[in-house]
Amino acid sequence: MTRRVTLLVGELDRLIDWYSTNKPGVQQVAVNMCPDECEEFAREENGEFTYRGKTIIPKYKNPL
Repeated sequence: MTRRVTLLVGELDRLIDWYSTNKPGVQQVAVNMCPDECEEFAREENGEFTYRGKTIIPKYKNPL
């Protein structure tokens, strides 16, 4: 896993913990990553990424 993705996953873990405590109904989390980066840590199924029970939505497209 790249250093950038490692740092972002740490932030994502904290965000998911916060949502789980304060807004448990939230099932989707938008992230400042591209799909290639999400593949490094999340499970992909039918074009959707899942991590810790939440759907991860990458905000950026893969670089060319």
